[in-house]
Amino acid sequence: MRRLTNLTQHLALARPFATMANPGAFPTLNDQSSRDPYEGGDNDSALGALKGMIAPRVNVLGTALQPIPTTSLTNSTQPATGFFRTNYCDASPLDPGSHTIAALITPSFLTFSASKGNDLSSLFPRTGPSSLWEKANQVPGAPGACYWCLCASRWWEAVKASESHPEGEAIVPRVVVQSTHAKWAQAVSAADEEKRKMLEKYAIKG
Repeated sequence: MRRLTNLTQHLALARPFATMANPGAFPTLNDQSSRDPYEGGDNDSALGALKGMIAPRVNVLGTALQPIPTTSLTNSTQPATGFFRTNYCDASPLDPGSHTIAALITPSFLTFSASKGNDLSSLFPRTGPSSLWEKANQVPGAPGACYWCLCASRWWEAVKASESHPEGEAIVPRVVVQSTHAKWAQAVSAADEEKRKMLEKYAIKG
């Protein structure tokens, strides 16, 4: 299956799946209806026909995959993240891009990504208290920090490019390991040891 590199194409594909059983299952980032559909109870049917098409929610630590961090100041019009827009960086055969890396987004990465033909900047606010263009918001835990489920191959592209890029490691998004799916590495062609070292290097500590 051809990898989706155009954001509009991705949103168009993800929306029908996410709303297949529940029209309200395509929330904004601050929408409290964004929830884990595989935790049982009433949530269990939230993705309807997609149940069984998502890999078990296990992170790179071998524990339960956590939803990506959100902040109270995040732009309320920004769509939820993850291929199915559930705020989980799920792995699924329906997602050829493998949006499995939970990353802290920064302007340096967005500029780099746009230079590679994948302009994500329209998703993130440039003004206001939640703007990630404010340097205070470009660190883990900041009230306006912005996290996103990135394609594993896009993150790896930044990792490799950082070796010769003028901004160096600044273009590589830091990773929330608790929210990064264990299957991310399957989308990257590199030695397992190299992938492990790079993930450890860019992991958000603490």
